[in-house]
Amino acid sequence: MERFKYQTDRDEDISLHDCRATRIEANGNTFSFVFEDGFWVINDDSFGDGRLHRSGPSVMEVSLNEDAWSENAEIYVFYKRKRKTIRRKMPLDRFVSLIASDRAELEFLYLYESKEFRSYLFDCRLWQKRALPKECTIRVNANGLTFFWNEVQKDRVW
Repeated sequence: MERFKYQTDRDEDISLHDCRATRIEANGNTFSFVFEDGFWVINDDSFGDGRLHRSGPSVMEVSLNEDAWSENAEIYVFYKRKRKTIRRKMPLDRFVSLIASDRAELEFLYLYESKEFRSYLFDCRLWQKRALPKECTIRVNANGLTFFWNEVQKDRVW
């Protein structure tokens, strides 16, 4: 991605906790989560204060192991019905169109990685307009994650 100054493929350099993806872009065997409000940059000490700073607009790119999305990504959304919680699989194309349509945002809570199996598990919250937020999980078999950003903001600290 040539429009960004900085990038890293080390997920320990970035925290997505409480960050919201406002758009998803798909291109071949990669898809990208776009964070208009940025994410947390951990291993950056631009200001010499040792604190986490928020980036400006940024992107997390996921490189799938193969071209087949249906075999490399699974999305489950949790619905509450009376006293039960029901987990339903959401088709990836429907999920992408939901986020892309500006009807929903995806808040990232936790990221779990299995280097042995080259897979990632994201615990998320799906924020839809005119609906209560829903918990969801995204499991992706991927070659890796790459994070892109242009700046860290001095006044946006954790």
